[in-house]
Amino acid sequence: SSRLKRARRAGGFSTSDSSMGQFDSLTIYWISSVFMILSGLPFLFLIKLVEGHKDHKRFDELGKKIKDLSTKVTDQDRRWVKCQRLLRTLENVALEANLPKFAKPGIVERYEKLLAAEADTL
Repeated sequence: SSRLKRARRAGGFSTSDSSMGQFDSLTIYWISSVFMILSGLPFLFLIKLVEGHKDHKRFDELGKKIKDLSTKVTDQDRRWVKCQRLLRTLENVALEANLPKFAKPGIVERYEKLLAAEADTL
């Protein structure tokens, strides 16, 4: 009786580390096992019902196509990002090579200071 009161205060959860084992009753084990099996059956029936539907095969095929397309899009996005990085790097190389030829000495000096500051942070 005191165990039942403690279980109610705990919100239905066991107040013992051994859970149902604290009762040491084969009857309780069998009854709880039967109810666990019965509670699992409706879900199995639901799965079988869904898998048995005439459109389930089409649903699976479409799911696989969506996954394949998602992978292709991700691969294309990665390629695009790599191309953008390459373009930015090439622009930086071209800028660095041509800046002394076309810019005023003050701008070249500021650019060199900027490069030095960036090198210090890395």
